[in-house]
Amino acid sequence: MEPDYEALGRYYASLETFNELSSKRHRLSGELCRMLSHSMERNNDVLTLFDHKTARMLLEDIIALNAHLIQVAEHINRHAAECGKPKIRTLYRKG
Repeated sequence: MEPDYEALGRYYASLETFNELSSKRHRLSGELCRMLSHSMERNNDVLTLFDHKTARMLLEDIIALNAHLIQVAEHINRHAAECGKPKIRTLYRKG
């Protein structure tokens, strides 16, 4: 049986998009974690202020990236079935 080259092309194009979005989400999540970590530092004579505006912007960007990642993963999984490639698994971790 001849492979479905169109589905294969769409699969790899979507996978590339998925990897780019995933890397960007990882970077933004790291920035947010660093901000939170710095805000939790305890020092008796220093008040470390938390930049809530930047944190909110980062969180909004992460939320938007998550939504986009879900769409791209669904797209990948549709084409994975057509060309015999592995699907993207979705894990949900509560706080």
